[in-house]
Amino acid sequence: MIATLSVKHNPADRQITKKKFLSNLKAIRTTAISQWTLALKTRDKLLQARRKQLKVHLNKNTRLRYFILNPKGIEDYDNQIVLFLSDF
Repeated sequence: MIATLSVKHNPADRQITKKKFLSNLKAIRTTAISQWTLALKTRDKLLQARRKQLKVHLNKNTRLRYFILNPKGIEDYDNQIVLFLSDF
């Protein structure tokens, strides 16, 4: 939306109010989420698939394992690390 507004020649056409901008973003986000939601499996199925992917490789030659994680490299580290560890 910003790119579309910024290329308009008339300066008046490039102006937008905060209220209109946010309402447009909410409409876009709702559409994107509903499209993704339709395309993806349910949360439980996604978690089961992730467990299966991890289990195949981690069941081989069971031994003590260490994970080296860089908190700066993981978006929303505090929440995502808990999910990873509980899934593992």
